[in-house]
Amino acid sequence: MSQGYDVLINALAVSIIGGLGSTGGVIVASLVVGFAQRFTDTYIGSHWTMIVSLVAILVVLVIKPSGLYGKQKELEERIKSEKYSGETNVEYRTAE
Repeated sequence: MSQGYDVLINALAVSIIGGLGSTGGVIVASLVVGFAQRFTDTYIGSHWTMIVSLVAILVVLVIKPSGLYGKQKELEERIKSEKYSGETNVEYRTAE
């Protein structure tokens, strides 16, 4: 029964570390998480593999909340540059 939770935790770790909406980030994050888990399984013990994923999630959320290749910073910079340049034809999407 815990196998389903292992998959969910791994998927959550990869999506958070890679950055939501970033395909390249998810690919890199999946390789990093996979290698980290195998390294931990081989040298430390198999019961520590999920802890590695959870620690990686916490570290990335503290250091860079948008993920490794997240687009939040790019969006903020774009909004700032358009605000200072005086352009008013910017479309913003809102949740409906």
